[in-house]
Amino acid sequence: MTDLLDDFKEQIEDIFEEVRNGLLSELPKITSGTERIERCRYFKQRLQRVGVIRRSMLHEINDLSSKLEASKWQQIIDNFEVQQTSLQQQLLDAEAETPTISKNTVITSKDMTTAAKNIQQESKESAARTKQVVDNIIMIGTEVGIDLQMQTEQLTNIEGNAELIESNLKRADVQLRIILRNLQKDKLFLSLFFLMIVAIISAVIVIFVLSKTNDKSFLKEGESII
Repeated sequence: MTDLLDDFKEQIEDIFEEVRNGLLSELPKITSGTERIERCRYFKQRLQRVGVIRRSMLHEINDLSSKLEASKWQQIIDNFEVQQTSLQQQLLDAEAETPTISKNTVITSKDMTTAAKNIQQESKESAARTKQVVDNIIMIGTEVGIDLQMQTEQLTNIEGNAELIESNLKRADVQLRIILRNLQKDKLFLSLFFLMIVAIISAVIVIFVLSKTNDKSFLKEGESII
C-alpha cells in the first residue's frame, strides 16, 4: 500500500518540478502570446493530473491500518494541494502577462514581416493540429462503426444459431414422439403375436389331449369286443 503511495508522491513531485521549470525558464523566453497561452494550458493540464493523483492517494490512505501513517500521508496530500493552487495561480498570471519588448529595441519592417510570418506559421500549425484532431476523430468514429457492425453481425449470427438450435430441438422432439409412438405400436404387435402363439400352442395341446382321449376310448371298445 505504501509503495503505491510513494509512487503517487513521486509522480506529483515530478509534475511540480516540470511546471516550476516552465515558469522560471521556458515561459519568460516566449515572445509569442499564442505560444505562451498554449504552454500555459499544457502546464494547467499537468496540474489537473495532480488533482487526479491526489484523489487516488486519498482513496488509498483510507485502507491504511495505521492511523499515524494515514495522518502523515494526509499532511503530504494537503501540502500538495497548497502547492498545486499556488502553481495554478502563477500560470494564470503568466498567461495574462503580455510579452515585453525592450525599449532599446528598434522595430524594423523586417522584424514586423518576420513577426507576421511567425503568426502565419503558428496559424498554419494550429490549423494543421485541428485538422489532425478532426482526422483522428473521423478515424476513431470509423473504427467504432466497424466494431459496432461486427458486433451486430455477431449478435445476428448468435440469434440465427439460437433459432437453428430451437428448430433442431423441436425436430428432435417430433422424432422422439414418433419413436415412442412406434414403440407403442410395436408393443401392441408383440402382444398380439404373443397371444397368437399362446392360442396356437393351446390349440395344439387341446388337439393332442383330444387325440389321446380318442385313442383310449378306441382301446377300451376293442377290449370289450374281445
